[in-house]
Amino acid sequence: MEKAVIFNIQRFSVHDGNGIRTNIFFKGCPLRCEWCSNPESQRKEMEFEFVEKDCMGCGECVKICPVGARISPKEIIREKCTKCMQCAKFCPKDALKTAGRTA
Repeated sequence: MEKAVIFNIQRFSVHDGNGIRTNIFFKGCPLRCEWCSNPESQRKEMEFEFVEKDCMGCGECVKICPVGARISPKEIIREKCTKCMQCAKFCPKDALKTAGRTA
């Protein structure tokens, strides 16, 4: 069975209508709307998010990559990447994050 990939869970949402709710945002939206405020939701697979201002340049993400796909915090050899997400897990400042997780 295929697993859903979630990129965000928003609790206590009070915008866009009456009432309090929890919103679950899934990856893999096929619509491709021009005004989409969540473009990270369009691709179904997990992806990386990189916030350059939060990166301290320690290189832990490069050292921890088991297949040598990460060549710098900003650069990755996509063909080599197995999407194990180890590099994001070991980022001490959360500058490198995953956009998506399996449910």
